[in-house]
Amino acid sequence: HGKAARIYYDCRRTGITVRSSVDCLIAQCALENELVLLHQDRDYINMQSHIPELAQKHFLG
Repeated sequence: HGKAARIYYDCRRTGITVRSSVDCLIAQCALENELVLLHQDRDYINMQSHIPELAQKHFLG
């Protein structure tokens, strides 16, 4: 949980508002397991500028 909290803190510090701390936890799990994160959530799009190594794909459902 510490690494996810760090993502949240770093995003806030750079002006990125993450609406859900759970999104940071999910992002950290994806990073640790080298997974592509499929989502319909703008938080992950916003995180991309801070965490470019987060492999993600936004899809319309």
